[in-house]
Amino acid sequence: LAVAAQGTVDFSSGELDYYGDYENAFVAPDLDGCAPGCRDEWLDDGECDEACNVADCSFDGDDCYAGYGECYTDSDGGDYRGTVSHTRSGPECQMWSHQWPHTHSKTHVNFPHAGLGGHNHCRNPDGDFSPWCFTADPDLRWDYCDVPAVSKVPCNSTLGPWPVNLTTISLNTMVSSVAREHEYMYFHVPIPAEIYFIKIVVVPTNGDPDFFVSFSQELPTGANYTFMQERVGVDEFSIGRENSYFCGGKGGACTLYLSVLAYDEVTSFHLIVYGVEKKYFAKSKNETAARMPVLLCEAGCEWLDIGNGECNPQCNNSACFWDRQDCAADATGCKADCHPDWIGDGYCDEACFNAKCHWDRRDCLERGQKPCADDCMPSLLGDGECDAPCNTETCEYDRGDCFHEHDECFTRDDGADYRGRVSTTRGGVACQAWSEQTPQAHVKTHAAYPRSGLGGHNFCR
Repeated sequence: LAVAAQGTVDFSSGELDYYGDYENAFVAPDLDGCAPGCRDEWLDDGECDEACNVADCSFDGDDCYAGYGECYTDSDGGDYRGTVSHTRSGPECQMWSHQWPHTHSKTHVNFPHAGLGGHNHCRNPDGDFSPWCFTADPDLRWDYCDVPAVSKVPCNSTLGPWPVNLTTISLNTMVSSVAREHEYMYFHVPIPAEIYFIKIVVVPTNGDPDFFVSFSQELPTGANYTFMQERVGVDEFSIGRENSYFCGGKGGACTLYLSVLAYDEVTSFHLIVYGVEKKYFAKSKNETAARMPVLLCEAGCEWLDIGNGECNPQCNNSACFWDRQDCAADATGCKADCHPDWIGDGYCDEACFNAKCHWDRRDCLERGQKPCADDCMPSLLGDGECDAPCNTETCEYDRGDCFHEHDECFTRDDGADYRGRVSTTRGGVACQAWSEQTPQAHVKTHAAYPRSGLGGHNFCR
């Protein structure tokens, strides 16, 4: 792999060098802003960013609640935005933006209105008894904090109403939107009683959008969603009335609640929610639901194939976004979501970690490491979760996370501790992988049940 110029990559050269000029591969922190690592667009953007939470950056404007005071009025301290940063038992609090010494899901992304982020002040994001925090002590995961008593009079500083980017959209209509980093864009979709099946498709034009689905939570986030899709690139999700979660299992008309999250940068995307009646399936009984022309941008073009690095002439049209440039004369074979100037830029990009994109060159690999499978980031190996991309022999089945070395022994009467490899039902039907949402949409995921042995495999549990 040759570097043609700074920020560009020549794919035409010979054998791949994973590491290249390894010692000079790292990019210095951005020094153009008010502090190293603090981008100007992060200031006062609604999220407390650790790099900006310094005096030179005015403590990220209002985002880190500097000077807010210790006053709060909610009985459980849900609106506490003070600076107490140690537990009542003494240990200092861990930063909410850190995943060490304790990993957790109480992040700004999942609880965007809870005052979390790049600080270690006590908060109550989840409706607990009172403000608390994870601790910096590896032996004590969390504890409550001794914050001042709740105020019986209004505070000088009060939390205003949270701005919500909410749009009501119609079925079978393509819409476009843009979100800032870690910002949710919310959509409400009325579902008439005659609609039997829906399919959601999100097509990124820039960035990495994740989306969250619910029929019960009007503003679904990473903390209260029913279904979540976080695939890099074009993503989709389907569900029909035979699923008990559709319209809450009540039948009749309802509203689909949907949010799209800009995961790690400013993100622009297109969104469409298809809806079809039951009679449509009778006319197309010889085709699977996902392949029916009305649920595709064009007959013969699967949504998930768009921008995968391979030119499909049936996708090379305006309705299918010109196959996201896979058929362009200068196409490299790399996936559309991996920008050419990202490869070898010193930052590990998930979208580029595959053979077609030359494994993001050295950016995701320590010296001596080699890739084992497309999309199996080194950080996923042996992390306690069976990751589907890593569940291959070349990756040692995710270094044991996918249970290929387990026997069939279990001790609990209900089999909750079964970690064997049976992968068919007693009726002989092959099991669906727990990490997949098709053909059956479900909520039995590793994220929801992290100790149940689920993930990127189809073994019975």
